[in-house]
Amino acid sequence: MKHQHITPQALESLGVDQSSSDLERQLRRIINAVPGLIWSADAEGTVTFLSQQYLDYIGQSADQALDGGWVDAVHPADSDGLLDAWAQGLAQGRATEHEARLRRADGSYRWMLFRASPSYDEAGQLKEWFGVNIDVEDRKDARDALRISEAALRESERELQQIVSSIPGLTWKSDAQGNMTFWNQGFLDYAGAKLERIVGYGFMDYIHPDDRQQVMTVWTQILKSGSAGESEARLRRADGQYRWFLWRASPFFDSEGEITQWFGINVDIENRKRAEEDLRQSQSDLAHITRMTTMGELAVSIAHEVNQPLMAVVTNAGACLRWLSDTQTDIAMARAAAERIVRDGHRAGDIITSLRNLARKSAPRMDPVRLDQVIPVVLDLLQGEFRRHDVVAKVQLGECATPILGDSTQLQQVVLNLIMNAVEAMVAANASPRRLAVRAETRDGEALVTIADTGPGLGADDPDRVFEAFFSTKAEGIGMGLSICRSIIEAHGGRIWAQNNQTRGSVFSFTLPLAKG
Repeated sequence: MKHQHITPQALESLGVDQSSSDLERQLRRIINAVPGLIWSADAEGTVTFLSQQYLDYIGQSADQALDGGWVDAVHPADSDGLLDAWAQGLAQGRATEHEARLRRADGSYRWMLFRASPSYDEAGQLKEWFGVNIDVEDRKDARDALRISEAALRESERELQQIVSSIPGLTWKSDAQGNMTFWNQGFLDYAGAKLERIVGYGFMDYIHPDDRQQVMTVWTQILKSGSAGESEARLRRADGQYRWFLWRASPFFDSEGEITQWFGINVDIENRKRAEEDLRQSQSDLAHITRMTTMGELAVSIAHEVNQPLMAVVTNAGACLRWLSDTQTDIAMARAAAERIVRDGHRAGDIITSLRNLARKSAPRMDPVRLDQVIPVVLDLLQGEFRRHDVVAKVQLGECATPILGDSTQLQQVVLNLIMNAVEAMVAANASPRRLAVRAETRDGEALVTIADTGPGLGADDPDRVFEAFFSTKAEGIGMGLSICRSIIEAHGGRIWAQNNQTRGSVFSFTLPLAKG
């Protein structure tokens, strides 16, 4: 029989009462509380220990696993790559990691990140290896760059401390009330901190000021729920720079089921954050190009809309001058003409302001905005298009007094794209009559906007595909307009969908959450 022996001394570093009748059992519980599959190997790479959580996961006994069964649990297509990476790490004597699929007890495979770190004795000789397997199945599909490491290992007081310091991540623990009691050496080196500075809630000084409230809110919720949780925050490095980390906390229960400690790990996700920001910037640039393209297509109508009030200004100015002449002096008529000049001047100015806002290229700003301030601006710009294509537009703005939190330019772009798509669909199908219905209302704690037309409607598969990138029902379309609309709406916390009208045409709808407070 192969035994995975745990020494009583290992409990002292975690503050466990050595008068307990089952010290090894308590230490095993500590290891099994770590959010990951823990294992160790000797200096030659032979696996000598797997946590009970590991054994339960692969559905093997300790004897089976230590006799090589753990290798059998690795997906056949991944085992060679994993073993090659492990052999390379052994040869170099340095920490290593590799991704492979591991078979669960139910026969299904999940992607795991295998990480191993060497441990040296006081003489500097490689003594053994400690590792952790982290489930990355859920994150692999969405963010391949993200590598989550969580760990904590077992051993005697000296070896356990060395293990914790060798874990590829910033590890910590706190008491049941959330007061920090320990940071591993890697964490202290990263922050350039002394342990006495972080005990209690002193660790908050190393979190970015803008993230502290969020960290406290999430940490309080985790403590109250008594279950594992996670969040993101920026942590100050010793050189004063901040980097993004994903931090996770997991509770440790005593034999009576009471939480006595919390164990956590912080994983650097700075590169992932930068990739996400680059993606957001690319989406913003593409949205701006789409706005400018749409405005270019509307140039004739927009010029007409601007020209109308300007011509009215000229006409009224001439009339005003006539009423002020010596032969036809009429102050009342001159005043009325001057008032019309002011009105038409404001009208032209409003149109130009709307154009400038749509054309601006700047970072999105989430401000309280009312839909009855967003939609009319777009409708005003499109009056010329409506007249040119014989479109009758009907607008119903219900209760819109409660604002939503969003970027007015982006929301105007969504409304502009949806309305122009409706107009183009009716024109292309030579529909008659051409009616456009724009409605906005507040219901069930959210704002709802619908845009209906009397065009040909959508194909059987179109409602599910129209928002996909590069899918277009128009021969000349590139299929990005509706995809951008969906990105904007979802970034605002809403949803967007399409369906056929009950009688004729199509209906595009989107919702937005109302601003809180």
